[in-house]
Amino acid sequence: MVAILEGSDPTLRHEYVVYSAHYDHLGIGPPIDGDSIWNGADDNASGTAAVLAVAEAFAQLPARLRRSMIFALVSAEEILGLGSRFFADHPPGPVSAIVANLNADMVGRNWTDTVVVLGRRDSDLGMIVDRILSSHPELGLAAVDSSTRPNESRDLYTWSDHISFIHKGIPFLYFYSGMHADYHRRSDSGEKIDFEKLARISRLMFSVGVDIANADCRPQWNAESYRRLVPRP
Repeated sequence: MVAILEGSDPTLRHEYVVYSAHYDHLGIGPPIDGDSIWNGADDNASGTAAVLAVAEAFAQLPARLRRSMIFALVSAEEILGLGSRFFADHPPGPVSAIVANLNADMVGRNWTDTVVVLGRRDSDLGMIVDRILSSHPELGLAAVDSSTRPNESRDLYTWSDHISFIHKGIPFLYFYSGMHADYHRRSDSGEKIDFEKLARISRLMFSVGVDIANADCRPQWNAESYRRLVPRP
């Protein structure tokens, strides 16, 4: 599912900021107490809800931003990221016109005052995140580069749909709140979501997108990160 909100600048509206989240989970499994549905509330209804909230906020702005925004809700992340890979291979415009990807996956649990924002050190997008958090203390969030929670993935770069954009050479940010015992279990249920924290992360993601969309220049990779992360042709 893809929606586009066109920008206002005659030139920059042909460039895009892409918000992404996957809405698939694991479906059904062996029933426990008669319940066989694996809800996937954090993984990844939380990220999907964040992107939908951000899209609604952009649609309600009194004036359009300079660049265009794409909101991509993809499936099959749980199957080798097939949905985001297809989107990256078949975007609605030239892939070179996508200036940034902001991906949300599992943003509804764990610490109340901390969010992993992977990619902050890999491009100048990190300066935008740091500036927004500094100027908006009401968000009550500190951005970190990785999680040290038990059973955490060793490589968050390949952990979610942002990898499809990295492979296309697109600067990215991955918003994530860390591993928990309900990951990929039937017990990943809605009553465990911290909706107040989810709302604050959504506001952060919105503010970052505003800054990217209105900037004169598109985001730039750090040279070492580009060499390390982006596959050579």
